[in-house]
Amino acid sequence: MLVAVHSDEGSLGFVVNRSVPRLTMSEALRAAGVEVDVDPRTLRLRGPVAKGGPVRDDSTWLLFDGPDEGQPEDSCLLAPSLHVTASPEAAAEVLQGRPTSRSLLCRGHTTWEGAELDAEIAAGLWLRLDVNPALVFDVPFEQRWSEGLCAALNLSRSWLGAARFARA
Repeated sequence: MLVAVHSDEGSLGFVVNRSVPRLTMSEALRAAGVEVDVDPRTLRLRGPVAKGGPVRDDSTWLLFDGPDEGQPEDSCLLAPSLHVTASPEAAAEVLQGRPTSRSLLCRGHTTWEGAELDAEIAAGLWLRLDVNPALVFDVPFEQRWSEGLCAALNLSRSWLGAARFARA
């Protein structure tokens, strides 16, 4: 889970380790109203569409990296060099013309009311980890949970043991 906004009023985040089954990138972009050339040689977007969460699963969000300055007006800086937008125009601009190297398309998002997320963290339901763009963009979907867990606990990946325990 990548938490994008966290305040006393509530929180918003994205599931980044699950993909949306049977949804192609071109279908997701078309449904979101993002007009881009979907030729994989020119589009700066790779991999499956992430299942951002159960809230508004008809909405599309683009997570992308790049310089903090000069990004589209309708994008929000989440962490150094990590941005998000739900604007079709900003997404098209990023995917076709901006100097970004990595991006991830998410369908839907996750929200928590008020201090709900804080209560879940206090109950031990979540582990906190600093934002790591490499985990969001470079690690295969099926390994993101285990890689994040090991990073949060400061353990080597071999600690997880057999592969059947390495996925969530």
